[in-house]
Parts: sequence; C-alpha cells; structure tokens
Amino acid sequence: MADNPKPGTQNKDEMLSTLNYLREQYQSQYFEVGQALNAALETLTDLNNSRTTLEKADFVSNKKSLMPLGRYAYVNAKLADVNSLIVGVGANYFLEYSIDEAKEFISRLLDRQTKFINQLMKSKGELENALIDVTARLDRLTE
Repeated sequence: MADNPKPGTQNKDEMLSTLNYLREQYQSQYFEVGQALNAALETLTDLNNSRTTLEKADFVSNKKSLMPLGRYAYVNAKLADVNSLIVGVGANYFLEYSIDEAKEFISRLLDRQTKFINQLMKSKGELENALIDVTARLDRLTE
C-alpha cells in the first residue's frame, strides 16, 4: 500500500505521458496557427496590391497593360475609362463598385485582415509560451 500514490496525485510516468501529450497538442496547434498566419499574410499582400492598383486606376486608363488570366498567365490589353469595376466580395459573389467604393471596400478588408493577423500572432505567441513551459516541465521530470 505504501507504493500507491495518494489519491489525486499522478506518478512520474503518468505526468510524463500527460506532458508529452500536451506538448504534441501545442506543437500541432502552433503549426496550424503558423499556416493560418502565412495564408492571412498572403491575403494581406493581395489586398494591398489591389488597393495600390485602385489608387493608380486613372494612370492605367486608355493605356496598354498586362492583364492576368488566372494566376500564371497574362494578356496585353487596353483598358477603357475605368469608372467602375467588379469586386469579389466573397463566396464567389461579385459587386460592381465605383473606384472610390472599391477603395473603401478594400480598406475595410485590409483593416479586418490586419486585426485577424494580430489575433493569430497573439495566439501563436501564447502557444509558443505554453510549449516552452511544457518542454521545461518535461526536462525537469526527466532529469
């Protein structure tokens, strides 16, 4: 009976198992948040590129330009007066906006995306701290 731990306490092997499980979970979440952060940063870059293009819409009117045909192909084209454009608003829905309305819409998306990135960075930092803590506890138990 003296070998049995007190009720509510864990023996060393159980603690190691629990901490290893926690470390694996934190590592997995850290990786997933990192992937989400990379995707969010890509979206932010795309939004910034769109905003920059909209700010130069007058510059490209009635001039030859390369227009994308998908992600990897471009065609020479001449834009007519750019008074309005079609903007993807999500879920494969598109709306026609004036240049100013499109700029405003993109600016709102940029603000939301920036807030989302900040939340992801905070979560990633918290997970990193938790991972460091669990790893340190594991190191102390295995000494």
